[in-house]
Amino acid sequence: MKKIYLFVILHIIFFHGSLMAQTQGMYVKNFQKRVWSTVHGLPVNHANELDEDDEGFIWICTVEGLVRFDGMIFKVFSKENVSIFKSNSFQKVEPLGKDVWFLSSDQYLYRYHGGVFTQGDLPFKRVDQIWGDRANNLLYLIENGNFHIVKNRKIIFTEKNLNPLLGRITKEGILLNTERKLYHYFNNKNKIEEINFEIIKPNVIYSYLYSQEESVTYVMDNTWRMWMYSKGEVSRVSILDGVVFPSSEGQYPFSLTFIKSGMFYKKEKDKLIRRGEEVKSHSPKRAKYSLTSLGRLEFTEQSILLNGQLFDEFNTTISDAIVDKRGMIWVSTAKGLVQYYKKYVHMIGHAEGIINDAIYWIHETEKGEIYAGDLTSIGYQFDREKFIPKTIDGHVLTVVTEDNKGNVWAGSGKICQIHPANLQNRLCVDVPNNMEALNSVFSDKLGNFWVAYPNILYRSNNLSKGWEKVSDVSGKTIWGVYRIQDGRNGEVWFGTKSQGLFRYSKGKIIQFILPEEACGSGIREIIPDTATSLLLGTESNGICHIKLDINGKLVKQVRIGKEEGLFQNGIHRIIDDGHGRYWMNTNYGIFWVFKKDVYDYIAGRTSWVPSLALTEAHGLNNREGNGGKQDAGQKMKDGTIWFPTMKGIAVIDPNKIPDRMLSGVKNYLSEVEHVGETLPLQNNITYPQYVRDIVFKYGALSFEFPENTLFRVKLVGYDENWRPATSLRMVNYTNLDYGYYTLQIQAGIGGKWGNTTSYSFYITSYWYETLWFKLLLFLLTIGIIYAGIKSRVNFLTNRAKYLEKIVHERTIAIQHQQETLQEQHLQLQEQTQKIVEQTNKLKSLDEVKSRLFVNLAHEIRTPLTIMIEPIRLLQKKYSARLTDSDKWMVDIALENGKRILDLVNQLLQIARLEAGVIPLSLKTVSIVSVLKEWLEINYGKIDTITGVEIRTEIPNEEFQVITDIEKVYTILSNLISNAIKYSPKGSCTIIRFHSEPKEKKIYLSVSDQGTGIDPKLLDQIFTWYYRSPEHADSTGTGIGLSLSKELAKSLDGDLTVQSELGVGSTFTLILPYVQALPDSLPEPKRAKNVLLTQELEKPRDYKPTGKTKPKILLVEDNVEIAQLLIRYLSENYQVSIAINGKEALVKAKESLPDLVITDIMMPEMDGWTFMRQFRKIKDFRAIPVIVITAKADAQAFHDSLDFGADAYITKPFSLETVGLQVQNLLQLKREIAQKTHIKMLIPENTPKMTLPVKDDRETFLYTFDGFVVAHLDEANLDINILAHKMGMSRSLLFRKLKEAANASPKQYINRLRMEHAMKLLKANVPVTQVTFAVGYQSLAGFSKAFKSHFGISPSEV
Repeated sequence: MKKIYLFVILHIIFFHGSLMAQTQGMYVKNFQKRVWSTVHGLPVNHANELDEDDEGFIWICTVEGLVRFDGMIFKVFSKENVSIFKSNSFQKVEPLGKDVWFLSSDQYLYRYHGGVFTQGDLPFKRVDQIWGDRANNLLYLIENGNFHIVKNRKIIFTEKNLNPLLGRITKEGILLNTERKLYHYFNNKNKIEEINFEIIKPNVIYSYLYSQEESVTYVMDNTWRMWMYSKGEVSRVSILDGVVFPSSEGQYPFSLTFIKSGMFYKKEKDKLIRRGEEVKSHSPKRAKYSLTSLGRLEFTEQSILLNGQLFDEFNTTISDAIVDKRGMIWVSTAKGLVQYYKKYVHMIGHAEGIINDAIYWIHETEKGEIYAGDLTSIGYQFDREKFIPKTIDGHVLTVVTEDNKGNVWAGSGKICQIHPANLQNRLCVDVPNNMEALNSVFSDKLGNFWVAYPNILYRSNNLSKGWEKVSDVSGKTIWGVYRIQDGRNGEVWFGTKSQGLFRYSKGKIIQFILPEEACGSGIREIIPDTATSLLLGTESNGICHIKLDINGKLVKQVRIGKEEGLFQNGIHRIIDDGHGRYWMNTNYGIFWVFKKDVYDYIAGRTSWVPSLALTEAHGLNNREGNGGKQDAGQKMKDGTIWFPTMKGIAVIDPNKIPDRMLSGVKNYLSEVEHVGETLPLQNNITYPQYVRDIVFKYGALSFEFPENTLFRVKLVGYDENWRPATSLRMVNYTNLDYGYYTLQIQAGIGGKWGNTTSYSFYITSYWYETLWFKLLLFLLTIGIIYAGIKSRVNFLTNRAKYLEKIVHERTIAIQHQQETLQEQHLQLQEQTQKIVEQTNKLKSLDEVKSRLFVNLAHEIRTPLTIMIEPIRLLQKKYSARLTDSDKWMVDIALENGKRILDLVNQLLQIARLEAGVIPLSLKTVSIVSVLKEWLEINYGKIDTITGVEIRTEIPNEEFQVITDIEKVYTILSNLISNAIKYSPKGSCTIIRFHSEPKEKKIYLSVSDQGTGIDPKLLDQIFTWYYRSPEHADSTGTGIGLSLSKELAKSLDGDLTVQSELGVGSTFTLILPYVQALPDSLPEPKRAKNVLLTQELEKPRDYKPTGKTKPKILLVEDNVEIAQLLIRYLSENYQVSIAINGKEALVKAKESLPDLVITDIMMPEMDGWTFMRQFRKIKDFRAIPVIVITAKADAQAFHDSLDFGADAYITKPFSLETVGLQVQNLLQLKREIAQKTHIKMLIPENTPKMTLPVKDDRETFLYTFDGFVVAHLDEANLDINILAHKMGMSRSLLFRKLKEAANASPKQYINRLRMEHAMKLLKANVPVTQVTFAVGYQSLAGFSKAFKSHFGISPSEV
């Protein structure tokens, strides 16, 4: 009997053969209603006509254009985007096969096919009326009074001068009526016949046509008489007065419905029975009456009827209504487009007896009895057609369970065995805390009873013996139990609110602590899917799968959440519907996933678990579901799934999920764009070579779940796999190579993908991308290499022949001398031997010359050193003795040497710029005084050389700012050099300086009186290697201005230009006015053996003599460089020389040096190999090594550091810099040896630096700070290298830092970075510059670290 009651209520809900269906038909509450308007993309709310094409699109005719709708996007076609449209107003749409025909309000006929509009390929463009016959793929049309039939865009029939007023498609063809006659065109006869109405007078004015079936038509004449036309015959319909409206009730002959005095009537036994709906208008329209997949659809001015029953009413005017092939009803009203689609969720609420909206638990017994309830106030038992509130001995029915014998137990104030008929207790058992609300009552397979309260759990294996409080093996109280579930091996599982998962087995309870980042501690659902694994629903972490070993220990956890495709992470209940899906209830709606997708993810076969959500849009009264009780949802015996919600019970029938939802969604490609330009939507198209960035826009026909529709795309020829699924309806591909591509698109909902739309195209290549060009380039390269080798071989061959010729001539001469002068025989033999030796020497010199030529480009720094440094020393030593002319010659020599060096440095800076790395050296400078001094030194007497006068307009007011002054010098040097180069003699170049404190900017401008720059070329002068056409013959590289521009940007500034032809040009350097603190920003402490340091302490007067001088081993293969260094260093040091690394190792073992200076590029053994072998020898590990080399790149610097260098100096170099490095390294080595009490081989009288006396910890930190601060701008400080510099192991460095600063090296270095950053920020240095100055590569990373250290962001300083 209970099953019958359940059957009755479910059929009331789903309306299959129900009483409601018998009395009210397909009532609107079976459908979900959605209204679309201009807010959603319609151009206007009102439509003239609707229809669905064969692909499933809904077409809408409006006065503002044609609209195509795919369920989400309204695509509007109007004069603005369709050039052939004469107006935007359309009145008719007729889909026929792959063609869709449209009639505009100004009577133009258009055809839409394959995404393109045409005017139909017919001999005429304007028509009066059109009708479409889908069954026969025929288009009927009236053109200038002539009747035509069109098939496949060709006219197959014409009847001239027919002038019909109205037409109606029939099974046989089409009915047409003129002002006086009625005609019928028969498709099978291909002719039109007049229908003879003998009793109708020839002065008929109009006729209304209403088709009841395809073979029956009703006709009303102008005397309000009704005629029926069927199967070629006409008969009079005998009715009472009134206008006839056909009805489908009953079989033929039809009972009829009348409209009289504006009201509906039904004729029954010659009486008119009023039906009650007022009809405002009944003008004849195409869709007023049509047969559909749902039955007969009719509409009046404000009402929709389905199969003769009122479906829905509106307070606005209806213009059209259709039913599409998906069974959805579409109604066009003055207020928008209304969509009706079947509900997938039906609610049980007040009408079925539920008093309070919120339901928390549902239980159906094995015998089919149904119980439900809220949290604490009302429990229900289902009785026939309604839920009835029930109590047990005055207590609220809160939970229900069954034992292993089929007895039903209810929880209230007690646990009682009940009889479903009257809930009379057979047996009641007291429980602890009987005044509290129960979460769960559960009887496991072994007969144990479990009672869960919010704060405690009890068990009883014999109800007559009472209850025991449950604790785990550690004695922990178990509380907040949400879910109790039998396992597959006789165990019982417990899911809790915040204690995770518990298992009861063999009398013991064990807790499984699940990490928050995985399953978390809140477990609401437990599904034992195998004997050793569980699927869990969690409080906030989605679903989680855990794997146990044979001993029951947790070995694996896999979490699936929103990031992996789930609709929500908070799961109340998981129910298997028996159709391969898991249904889940959440606080935001109900959703399902395919079980296969879940287990594929767990097994690692997929990375995505798509889900489909049901919300208010699909029938829920409220999307918030409820949980926390034992049965927060259940699959019923009839296959339906019931979930409790805050607004009643949600009922879902998985059997009624449409096949189209399980087979994916049809998709389409809508637009292709390139840089805002719409490209032709044509498959297998060829695009020009510049089309390398393409945007593809697409959509899908999804009318029930448009928000849940996902897309995935793959560009074959570019993507290896499908791109991750997303709801975006576009994809952008950039920088495509030339070649063939195919875009593939799929759309789906709920994990199933639909058809694959493919779009193929070809991008043509540039000439330099073609195979023939690459082959030609390859052959040209081979040819150049071959020509070079052949030229070299020819040279060597000719030289050998020449030498052989000389030898031959000399030999003949000697032979002649031997014949005449026998006494000189011995002397001639010696001369012959000398000739042979000279020949060999010539060959050797030739090889040296070739090798020198190869290395010339890299070794340019070596001759620069030899040229610049001796001149500079001579200038310094003999300055007082030189005449003005001599001084000028010395100055010009040094200046040109520096220019060569500047050019080399500029090329290096270009490489750094291209790598995106411009190191900054920020210092506090007195900008006015340093500029004046620099200008005086470099350009004070330049007018005597160039004839161009340099004037300065720099105020005397001093400014203390923080900037990289060397980069400022570089920029100004380029600007001034250009001004002088392009200015005529006798002209003037003006250098101006001014500041704008309010704008926080400094302006430095260089103005010349040259020829000026063409305004058309101003945008190009900062381009790399650009040379102005006017100055193409002048010297220059085209990199100065480009380099200056980039350097200005690196300083957070800019470089601008203003120019006028015939007047001159002004270049302005704009720098941020970063004012220093009043007491100036202190320089960071530096270790005295820091690589590349430029701030060395000056040497004190020290001249040791004799054997007390420290020993220096100089390893240098260049004689001039070696002599230069020996002459400079020999005054204070004993210097020995080796010409390569191999010889240096021998000499170092013979006489242990105190310091080594080495080059890198040397014969036999280079400097890096030498350092690597040198450091392997224990006695040599503490000896400092200075590298002096022409290699100025960062890689050489880091390689030298890796091989054990302590200092790195690039050629050309200053001898004072070398001296300071030598002095500081020897002094630092001696101090470290003294502090650590290690005996070092450094003479006692090595020049010393004065250092403050500190204890060991302070000394250690002082030294370590120096190392770190000097390299603070490096992002990755190597701890191993720091340990090496400190002369200790990595572990010792960690221990000493822990003792001295209570921090690890990483923590201590970060502390130094932050303290230095704070000083710079307080000095108003821009945050961007500070970021790189303290070793960070991104502003976001620096800001996060700064806020973590100081509690404020950098911008708040």
